[in-house]
Amino acid sequence: MTNTNENNVPVLKVSDLNVAYFTGKNIINNLNFSLQTKEVVAIIGGNGTGKSTFLKALAGLLKPVSGTVLFHGQDITGLPPDRISRMGIGYLIQGGEVFSGLTVLENLSLAANNGHKKGQTETAYHYFPQLEKFKNKRAGLLSGGERQMLAIAMVMVRQPKLMLLDEPSAGLAQGLVEMILDKIVAYVREHECSAILVEQNIRQAIKRADKACKLNKGEIGQILKETIIQELIK
Repeated sequence: MTNTNENNVPVLKVSDLNVAYFTGKNIINNLNFSLQTKEVVAIIGGNGTGKSTFLKALAGLLKPVSGTVLFHGQDITGLPPDRISRMGIGYLIQGGEVFSGLTVLENLSLAANNGHKKGQTETAYHYFPQLEKFKNKRAGLLSGGERQMLAIAMVMVRQPKLMLLDEPSAGLAQGLVEMILDKIVAYVREHECSAILVEQNIRQAIKRADKACKLNKGEIGQILKETIIQELIK
């Protein structure tokens, strides 16, 4: 079930967003999108349709050509990534990102202390108990699934109000895919958080999302989950 905040202001409101790499053709075209508190939205679409570009623009890694991005009513269009992160937007890059030479605990502590409240490592262990067992192990020695859990946990310990997750289950076995997506949804439901999920496992993503949107040639539109399921079955 989704929620709205007290003033019914969307967590995220994107209006007429255009994004391009360098000065070439727009990858994102006049995109309009909104997200409410505790809402999980799955973004689907083929390769090259702009899914990752959309998340990068929201995270501040790409500066929009035009349009506006409002986060809790505040204009964050074109702000640098570090400032956007401090405002409460957590971003998981495709493939995850950890510090291989540091231990699990050091990775989590670094993420939690980066301008945010300290002592949040217990949050990571709550959602991913496996990480506590390996807290003194270097991240570079973890399995692929364990590294991905760590990367997601590093986003969670920052206590985000919005998580931007670019293929969090990429390359993982089916059992791990389901577990990781379940943990992400659990975090959203149990905190004043929302999530935009770009996921290659479309069936698993739409099964858990409140709604799904299809991105095609940089333009987005809401699609009923039942419609997507029928398309997948064909």
